[in-house]
Amino acid sequence: MAKYDPLADYLARSDKVRVSLTFDQIGELVGGLPPTAYEKNEWWANEDVRTTRHAQCKSWQRAGYKVSVDRCARIATFARTA
Repeated sequence: MAKYDPLADYLARSDKVRVSLTFDQIGELVGGLPPTAYEKNEWWANEDVRTTRHAQCKSWQRAGYKVSVDRCARIATFARTA
């Protein structure tokens, strides 16, 4: 199992159009977030899933979501894309 698979699974099981999770909640799902998740908006980028090397991006996109983030509040909001 890849590190961010539990996040993808959590989102895939959701029937909600929007899912907001705190960084702590996401960290609990995946065994902790790296410092860059707290420091850089780029960590949360919705990159092209065909070309990105970032596993976290692939996880939420594989589940059918895009993310927006408020690093100050430490909240990520995932919005269903389809």
